[in-house]
Amino acid sequence: MRARKLICLVGLLFVLVSACSKSSLSQRDGRREQMRNTAESKRRELEMVEGSYLGLLAQSSGSEQNISVDLQIKDIPQPVDGEVDPVPTPVLTGFLRILLGDGPDEFVGFGIDKAEFDPKRGSLNIVCSNEQAKEMILALVVNGTNLSGSWTAPKVSASGTILLQRRDGSTTPDPTKSLKGTYQGDLVNTHPDSNLPDKILLSFVTSQDLSAPNGVRITGSVRLYLGPWTSNEFVEMPFSDVQYNLFTQKFVAKTSGDYKLTLKGQAKEQNMIIRVATDALGEVGYAEVSKQ
Repeated sequence: MRARKLICLVGLLFVLVSACSKSSLSQRDGRREQMRNTAESKRRELEMVEGSYLGLLAQSSGSEQNISVDLQIKDIPQPVDGEVDPVPTPVLTGFLRILLGDGPDEFVGFGIDKAEFDPKRGSLNIVCSNEQAKEMILALVVNGTNLSGSWTAPKVSASGTILLQRRDGSTTPDPTKSLKGTYQGDLVNTHPDSNLPDKILLSFVTSQDLSAPNGVRITGSVRLYLGPWTSNEFVEMPFSDVQYNLFTQKFVAKTSGDYKLTLKGQAKEQNMIIRVATDALGEVGYAEVSKQ
């Protein structure tokens, strides 16, 4: 009898240990998968600014020097719960060179220690260093294929501005590709006091303009059809303002005219779902549109 109890106890312990082991393994695998997904999303963001740049570095004294910046993506192993097989996490690395002449060795080089890119704000902050200037900090804004902003080297009390242009052949998001053309579809009223027409047509004219935010300028109009698509019964309102984030491809468009509309969506090459709001009622519905 005692031997039978001992066998049952050992069996119960084996079941409990196996269950705990499977639960621990499942949680660890879940964390690894989450880290992989986060790393892949981060990689797609960093690819937006990866590449080689040439430009000018101006000091506050007024002098200017040619510079080059190379931004590369490097995978850094990130262990998960002490696992031997770490998850690779992408980071930006590379170097900055202040060019002193035409020769290949005539430059002062800085290694990039840290580079943080925020696609929502379109900002890129870089910290680089060498033995002479110690630390150099760049606060940049991404405008299409341009990087522009300020720099400072606190240890040598130097500062100024910087402008960089991506070299030909480097990949970069096309600011005129995703939000361009005519979209047509249905407008659905979800607010009880809204009676907007149920047919909507949007026209976007998008062009590169380095003086505009993110290097993109967008104009166009909205038509609300009161009758069939083939009729002339419509109200047309031009865009008074369009804010477009080149990297997330999200936009906010405001109209002037009879209806003061605010349209919010994410640019797609074919189909879009757009939230629709009015100044008087707030969000009143949504539009499902397709590119024509």
